[in-house]
Amino acid sequence: MVGDCAVPSSERSRPTSEVGDAVSQGAGEHAPVPATGDAGQGAGEVLAGLDDAVQRQVVALAAAVLGDLPAGDLPARLRPFARFAPRRRAELAAPTLLVALDDAAFRGRVARALGERVDPPADASRVALAAVAWLRRSPG
Repeated sequence: MVGDCAVPSSERSRPTSEVGDAVSQGAGEHAPVPATGDAGQGAGEVLAGLDDAVQRQVVALAAAVLGDLPAGDLPARLRPFARFAPRRRAELAAPTLLVALDDAAFRGRVARALGERVDPPADASRVALAAVAWLRRSPG
């Protein structure tokens, strides 16, 4: 399947609507995201209060913009996933993304990349709106 190939982000063009589609269509609703306790040491401290559906949406949104971030802005454990297609990133990197999103600095970079690409449509689901709001919130 072409969409699942590991193609470096510099060699493919990404439609600007990809993140918007993730928000409006609820992408990530079926992506396998482990319970926060299974994501790794320290995972879930910030995400613990989020509903599972919102966590899946957060992962889908973060995966959608991960390939747009400079490699130096990514935690080392996420760099190999940046070249994958967003859906594949969400499937394979979900536990690592959940751990990385506990870090306010990384979450801020994801939120800025997300903010440059999409505003949630008026008909977005509550889950999608909650995920966008969680990513864009200020630390604390």
